[in-house]
Amino acid sequence: MIVLALRRFRELKVQIEKLYSRSKTSGFKVTFEGKAPFFLKVFHHPLNFKRLLTGFFLTRPQREFKFSSVLRKKGFPVPEVVSFRLKKIWGVLPANVGCTKSVYLEGLIPLDKLLGSGDFEVYFEEAITLLARLHREGFIHRDASLSNFALYRGEVYLIDLEGIVEVFPLLPFSRFRNFLNFVNDVLKHGYKVNPEKVLELYLKEFRFPFGRKYLSSKLSALLRRREVEGFNNSA
Repeated sequence: MIVLALRRFRELKVQIEKLYSRSKTSGFKVTFEGKAPFFLKVFHHPLNFKRLLTGFFLTRPQREFKFSSVLRKKGFPVPEVVSFRLKKIWGVLPANVGCTKSVYLEGLIPLDKLLGSGDFEVYFEEAITLLARLHREGFIHRDASLSNFALYRGEVYLIDLEGIVEVFPLLPFSRFRNFLNFVNDVLKHGYKVNPEKVLELYLKEFRFPFGRKYLSSKLSALLRRREVEGFNNSA
């Protein structure tokens, strides 16, 4: 379905620029003559039939479309996804693949591409605050990483919304794990984190009675583990 759609675009003399290609998704900038470009995100087939049906109730394209609307209404800086299409199995069952169409954000740069820039610390702190806001509203991003936060017109955006899910509001542990996974991803990129400052930023937005003590111990353990791994790799 997606390949045929891209071929049809080319037949109509539409400009298609591939922006990236990964194992799970590919992104394209599509421009019709005389019209504003849009971003087309193509969701690839998972590796097996079981994963193909994982999104039977809410597929990846549906999640991207749904949470774009939900989060934008709550004031989150996220891309505007305007429509989605799904592949059907046997013409009936919605597969966990398809595509979404979004407003194209010219100049958007993932934060992992800005590592080493003079303003990276500011962007990183904005990403921590944005993640804490997301947790406060009862959501997590299952792929919280530097590559899924991006700079657009001086503001940090949350992208790749297919990874957003709602969580049970009274239990904070899934959100704490999500926060620690994000910090771990930043450490893997070689960025030195100030644990006290990071905790202050996060807990200012997402407050929980025992949050500081719990996260402080987990963050300290994470930093120690990364130091040991770094030492072993350099030995």
